[in-house]
Amino acid sequence: REARDSGFTNTASTTYAVWAAESDGTLSEEPAQITVATAPAVATAVVVRRSAAAVGFGRSAVLTTTLTRGGARLDREPVELLSGLAPNSALRVLRRFTVGADGVARVSVVPSRTTRYAVRFAGNAFSRPSLSAPVIVAVVPQLTAALTRTAIPVRTQAVALGRVTPGITALPVVVQRWTGSAWHSVARGLTTAGGYYRLPVGAAVGIHRFRVVTAAQPTLAAGTSRLLSLR
Repeated sequence: REARDSGFTNTASTTYAVWAAESDGTLSEEPAQITVATAPAVATAVVVRRSAAAVGFGRSAVLTTTLTRGGARLDREPVELLSGLAPNSALRVLRRFTVGADGVARVSVVPSRTTRYAVRFAGNAFSRPSLSAPVIVAVVPQLTAALTRTAIPVRTQAVALGRVTPGITALPVVVQRWTGSAWHSVARGLTTAGGYYRLPVGAAVGIHRFRVVTAAQPTLAAGTSRLLSLR
């Protein structure tokens, strides 16, 4: 027969006394002694996968965590989700959760900047601690754009204006015009407080297409506005 000791903590050797049961129901006079020695903690591994490498500002990504012990799924264990701004800010505990019966857990995150995530398992008497490799979820800024006028006389200008969200001050903004077979920069500036911008644009005779872009930053991916038309 099998007997389990749910109180065994694997912190010290434990000796058990076992009596044999006779066919008439009586027990043997002397018990057998069985000593169970502590076992070395088994290595564990945490793997984190992201549902998307980049999300728009205000959108969510799902992080899937898998915890294994000795190559097999480890179930119902608490873990910590760590986060820090890219590229190398210190990782801090964002939240705590427990993996399911299949050793897997899924959590949703809504980063406001490009962020690194990792999951840490603290370990226990039977399992070694482990830390996952970090994954990065980039945040694509939202760019609104409009022209003060959609038709202008030759040698005059309109103004491209809008906002970059999240509202970062002094973020470089570029207005580009489609010429031939490529985009060419025609105006540059910096966002003001709250992420707003205003940049003058002009064009020769004809209908011209413009867009507003921001280059990738350490904590933001590159962003692109909708197309604007000016004639």
